[in-house]
Amino acid sequence: MKTGGLVIPKTNRKVLVDRLNLITALHRASILASKKFKASRFVLTDNWFRIETTNDKNEESHEELTIKLNGTLELGLNVDYLMDALSGCTTEEARLALSEQN
Repeated sequence: MKTGGLVIPKTNRKVLVDRLNLITALHRASILASKKFKASRFVLTDNWFRIETTNDKNEESHEELTIKLNGTLELGLNVDYLMDALSGCTTEEARLALSEQN
């Protein structure tokens, strides 16, 4: 479905994760993220949320959290944007609706 030039995904994958643990892992990943982009690769499988970060000096960070998800999903996100969004929530767990770019 197209709306005003935006493509809205037909389906989203719902991920349930401990919000504070995710914020902490994102903060650690952001330390090594490229200063210019602050992007990390997110690999989600049935029970694991893996955050992979590499910077210009080829330094790497890998963080893993347990999650509830059926299937797998891979995407790249700006770590700071996701931390900001999660910091505004007050619930113990965060429910993320994510989709891969086609």
